[in-house]
Amino acid sequence: MTRSGSDVAAAATGPDDPELRAAIREVEIQFSNLFVHAKQLFRRRALGIHPDLSILGYRILGTVVREGALQQGHVAERLDLDKAVASRTIKHLEDLGLVERAADPRDGRAFLVTASELGRARYEATSDRERAVLQARLTEWGVEDLHRFSDLLGRLMDELDVRPGE
Repeated sequence: MTRSGSDVAAAATGPDDPELRAAIREVEIQFSNLFVHAKQLFRRRALGIHPDLSILGYRILGTVVREGALQQGHVAERLDLDKAVASRTIKHLEDLGLVERAADPRDGRAFLVTASELGRARYEATSDRERAVLQARLTEWGVEDLHRFSDLLGRLMDELDVRPGE
């Protein structure tokens, strides 16, 4: 992979460079702002689906909407949750009519979780509304900026990927 001029310049300055440390601090601040905004967005989306839906419930519902029927244990694994917490939250989602649980025909000890028609419809409607807001805000950026932003986010996610021993 070739590095851009700014990549080479950053590498040449080293971790002790005050300007580099200040720039990294700015990224940390923006990440903090992003996480706060993401939590608010998830809460707003959850409330748009049902007034009693938690952020965790929203995440679980989104997982089964996107991925289809999953065993409860697999939902817990995908979201890095304690199985008991996932089970209680899935039961709550079922009580709200947003998901359905049924015995897994391949493993009678496990339950399959699927989004109900109501859960899928509300999740998709809420997602469509929020996506329209994001699209309206990003339309002014231009295609080149959006590709650059996407590339930088992807690169950061690759760099932040946890490696053994870290």
